[in-house]
Amino acid sequence: MLRNVAPVLAVILIAGALAPSAHAEVNTEISDRVVTIIDENRTETRRRPQQPARPTPPRDLDPGHHELRTPADTEKRDNRAPADLAHTLIPECWDAGTELAECQPRTPSTDTPPSRPSRDQVESVVRHLVARLRLPDANPRIGPDPARNEWNKAVVGLPYWLWIDGPTNAATTVTGYGITITMDARRANITFNPGDGTTLTCTTTTAHQPRITPGAPSPTCGHTYQQPSPAGRDHTLSATAHWLIDWTAIGYTGTISLDITDSRTLPVTELQAINVKP
Repeated sequence: MLRNVAPVLAVILIAGALAPSAHAEVNTEISDRVVTIIDENRTETRRRPQQPARPTPPRDLDPGHHELRTPADTEKRDNRAPADLAHTLIPECWDAGTELAECQPRTPSTDTPPSRPSRDQVESVVRHLVARLRLPDANPRIGPDPARNEWNKAVVGLPYWLWIDGPTNAATTVTGYGITITMDARRANITFNPGDGTTLTCTTTTAHQPRITPGAPSPTCGHTYQQPSPAGRDHTLSATAHWLIDWTAIGYTGTISLDITDSRTLPVTELQAINVKP
């Protein structure tokens, strides 16, 4: 029986060697996007999956380098304030080659607050405003009043009291050139010029009253003429009030002096005593 089996196996092996293989020669052609497999039984074409398009690189980066820009890099390169993480990714900042508005560099604001004025600038404004202040006049007063005696003149040798009317302090708040200034003015003293070549400065004065005994000197500020005024030319009695203005503005302080002068004419005569024998 074995003799009959052996020839049969030999025939099968020979037939198998001559029959086409299930894995016959395969001709494979590969292009960029299509793979074609060719054998003797069938031809099959398969399309390769298309790779996603690369994002368009921004203009300020080297093509081929698609690295991420960190907030620090962004701030250093274009003065842009650091964005959130999504805005640091290139694909989210670019759409078909156009940079999105939220990724555009921010223009620094030019609306900076004005700088604080210097002390010299403020004091210049204060001096301008002080010159426009309306402080009390410095009209000189003299008593006893020469206009009430029978000669209508001041008399040589008679003590006279000198003073000026009006308050000795004043306060105000003014605004000029956008600055609010507080000013406290005080009258420091008064300088009198009687017109006879002398001067006297008084820190306080006392007004003469009608009840004062004639010939009593002033306790604070007075003058006695020694010579009459020249013929045809009266003396000029003047008073200058010296004011000190303490000012405060936007943290600065200072003191400015201001003088106010007024005057009047004053004739001075000398009385002659005549002895008459009985």
